[in-house]
Amino acid sequence: MELTHDLESLNLSTPSHVTIGAFDGVHRGHQHLIGAMARAAHEAGRAAVVLTFDPHPGALLGRSPVAALTTPEERAALIADLGVDQLIILRFTPTMAGTPAIRFVHLLRRHLQMVELWVGPDFALGHRREGNMPFLRRLGEQEGFVVRVVEPLQWRGDVVRCNRIRGGITAGGVGEGNGCRGRPVWLMGQGGRGAGLGGRVGIRTGTMVSPPDGLGCSNGG
Repeated sequence: MELTHDLESLNLSTPSHVTIGAFDGVHRGHQHLIGAMARAAHEAGRAAVVLTFDPHPGALLGRSPVAALTTPEERAALIADLGVDQLIILRFTPTMAGTPAIRFVHLLRRHLQMVELWVGPDFALGHRREGNMPFLRRLGEQEGFVVRVVEPLQWRGDVVRCNRIRGGITAGGVGEGNGCRGRPVWLMGQGGRGAGLGGRVGIRTGTMVSPPDGLGCSNGG
């Protein structure tokens, strides 16, 4: 998997399937969406691209909670395991928050050759979330890309969401966090070599250790 922090430096030679989101924690719902997108892209002979942000957009836009479940390095390593070809981590700034949806889509088309956009049903992009589902479907019909909507994944009768994981962890519910994430809740350890995941994308990771108090959130955007 290739990693970049600059969308406009890319000029993919292969048409791509793209999914966009914060993907904090890379929980089961994220895995479901990203994995389905990557499999479909590869079956069609196309590139699988994930675009995400740092810090979490909610930290800038004033939504809560915004305590991160993973560092950017952890997120990249987890996404690499899902068969993605290109990961883009963009710095989320006030300028980016004010970008019109149509301009952002044009960047995806120009630099990624996007032919399919894979999203959840509540997805929206651009200034004031103007790029909602009706907007994106209309634009896709005009410009030649398809919007694929993947329904949220449920676990134990409720949708898997980052807020559900954060709430469970805060309440000491390690089992809830583990179940939604599909793996144990971990903290980034200090001063050691990582589990090797980061090496796949040219990223160093710290030692992964089990948290004694069940608090698996790392601070940051």
